[in-house]
Amino acid sequence: MEFFNDPALATCPASDEFELMVFGPGCGECLVLHCGDQQWCIIDSCRYPRQNLPIALQYLEKLGVEPKTAVRSILVTHWHDDHIRGMATIVRQCSAARFNISGALHSEQFFHLVLEAEEANKLVKASSSASEFGEILEVLEQRQDPPPYSVEDGAMIYQNIQERTVLVQAISPSPETVRQTRTMLADRILADTQTRQFRKVGPNDLSVAVQVITVPAMPTIKMFGPKSFQTRR
Repeated sequence: MEFFNDPALATCPASDEFELMVFGPGCGECLVLHCGDQQWCIIDSCRYPRQNLPIALQYLEKLGVEPKTAVRSILVTHWHDDHIRGMATIVRQCSAARFNISGALHSEQFFHLVLEAEEANKLVKASSSASEFGEILEVLEQRQDPPPYSVEDGAMIYQNIQERTVLVQAISPSPETVRQTRTMLADRILADTQTRQFRKVGPNDLSVAVQVITVPAMPTIKMFGPKSFQTRR
């Protein structure tokens, strides 16, 4: 991709360096974080036009990073199509990573609805974010991994255990949002259309927002994003 022609993107960050990459045709549909010691986190996923591999995996491949062992945590903040395309591929390749979703959607009822929607979509040869999530659940089951981890305000998504230099922590959804959402899953989450997909529950009411904390022991920070807001420190 032309974006990767930037020489700064061809060098893997040092062990003591925190890096935040922002990808996406909009304001950022995918974040890739280097949290030190060659440990990585991926938040959301997107694919660029005419590209099959998710952008996060393309970037790690460019750096020579092995996703299977290096990616330690994956988060889907919400289930809109522009933030989930290719996520099943990421989960499949990043087998050592913990997979996290909004606590508002973490229930057996929701998982059953998703798998039902995925089967219905296969019958009409369609796909949607529900299909993507259904595929993720199948990957986790095949690997005998734990089900998705539930994330709400205060939950730790990633922590550098050895050095404690980087923390990725959720600041939403609130416990009240989680409680309310679980009471209305059956009749609001899945739209009753031929292609079964998630309803737009706005404005991103069920989303996970995160804060990333780095301590003074990790002074070097690089941030890259679309040209409209690219910064470095």
